[in-house]
Amino acid sequence: MVEAAPQAMIMVDADGCMVYVNAQAEKLFAYPREEMLSQSVSMLVPEGVRERHPTLRQQYMRAPSTREMGGGRDLYGQTSDGRQIPLEVGLNPIRAPEGDFVIVSIIDISERKRQESVLHDQAARIRAIFETAVDGIIVIDAKGVIETVNPATERLFGYQASEVVGKNIRMLMPEPDRGRHDGYLAHYRETGERRIIGIGRETNAQRKDGSIFPIELAISEMTIAGESRFTGVIRDITERRKAEVDLQEQVQETKQALQRLRDTQTQLVQSERLASLGGLVAGVSHEVNTPLGIGVTAASFLAEQVAEVSRKVDEGKLTRQLFADFIRNCKESTDILSNNLQRAAELIQSFKRVAVDQSSERPRRIDVGSYIDELLLSLKPKFKRTPHEVRVNCPENMCIDTVPGALSQILTNLLMNSLTHAFKDGRSGVMEINVLKADDGIVLQFRDNGCGIPAENLGKIFDPFFTTCRAQGGSGLGLHIVFSLVHQVLGGRIFVESSAESGTLFNIELPHSIPSNNAVESPNEPGR
Repeated sequence: MVEAAPQAMIMVDADGCMVYVNAQAEKLFAYPREEMLSQSVSMLVPEGVRERHPTLRQQYMRAPSTREMGGGRDLYGQTSDGRQIPLEVGLNPIRAPEGDFVIVSIIDISERKRQESVLHDQAARIRAIFETAVDGIIVIDAKGVIETVNPATERLFGYQASEVVGKNIRMLMPEPDRGRHDGYLAHYRETGERRIIGIGRETNAQRKDGSIFPIELAISEMTIAGESRFTGVIRDITERRKAEVDLQEQVQETKQALQRLRDTQTQLVQSERLASLGGLVAGVSHEVNTPLGIGVTAASFLAEQVAEVSRKVDEGKLTRQLFADFIRNCKESTDILSNNLQRAAELIQSFKRVAVDQSSERPRRIDVGSYIDELLLSLKPKFKRTPHEVRVNCPENMCIDTVPGALSQILTNLLMNSLTHAFKDGRSGVMEINVLKADDGIVLQFRDNGCGIPAENLGKIFDPFFTTCRAQGGSGLGLHIVFSLVHQVLGGRIFVESSAESGTLFNIELPHSIPSNNAVESPNEPGR
């Protein structure tokens, strides 16, 4: 039985000599059995303890007693190659006719020690994490009693650990959570349903000074020695909440700023329209003044002739020849008056149509060529003092259903843009408006032979507020308005090509009629 025992066994006599060793003892200490028999058991004791071992053995032999395995302090043995191994030793004294003996049972606990060391290291690491964690960590039992807290929890709540350990976790909760917490725990213990407050969500906590603050709480369950424990990880999210509020305020401010920007843009667009109407008024006054002036002159001459004839009649000196001259002058004057008043009326009617169109967005059918002529008539004062020429090429009876005011604004802005930017060197230039028939509408081409648009600016000319002449009062809205009117109002498309050699070409594709749903494209499409 001793030979077959799983542990090493040695029998020692009263003098400490080994009188029997089993195979496991040979294996454990790496000595052959014959080298151990009759030798002092001290040879198996580490050298640091070997000198004291006889004294310790004698003390034991004076009052021998059974010592179970694992009793007492940790012991070590020494193998034949000098290695020290941790041992668990049991002693069993035996009294026989031959004398007193002690049977020593020995187990190598190296693996146990290694595992204990690993567990100790793990526990130390866990403790270090627990102690240095930024977030608060609280462990409570199944009844909600706090068992331990980390330093972050102390800082978070303002309590010392000694003030909260052994107390119910509800002391750290504000109402109404404080009054409900025990009910949540009881419900969980009875049903297992996870309704413990704060699992994976935001809630509030209460400090020692009574202040309430928002936290993010995560709770996990564990079992220790068959009993449930709950670990709560608590993060103060006061700064996050403040940042969220600040962000919401910034978003709101950004929305308001964007709305103000849109309102400003709308006002600027309206100002551009009013400026166009102002130019129209200037055209009216300039063009109508000529026929009216001629009419006034004719009327004055006629009045003089009437006064002269009336005086001759009073004096009795009216002759046949004088009367004939009077009749001829009256006819010529009335013809002049009639023609010039008719011309003034036509001009006013033309200007009226253009003005109404520019202030209205209602669609109607127009003859494109005639409408362009009327528009150019209103812009004539702008070009009279310049060396530039405006040419129009449009087939007769080219009619479309469109918004005339938008078309007028588009052509006006393109003409003014060329007048302002294309001929900065003072040379004379040509601006052409060509109307071409297309399958589904018309193509309106506007071309100038000016200096062109720099390549780096070509992709930005339709952007709102982009201008190279801000110092000269440019708003940067002219071509943006053109783009918006073409796409959003007329349901068409606009493309631009430009070079320093050939000038600038705008191709505007317009449908025969206004579509019900106009697709708005990016204003940065440079051309095709």
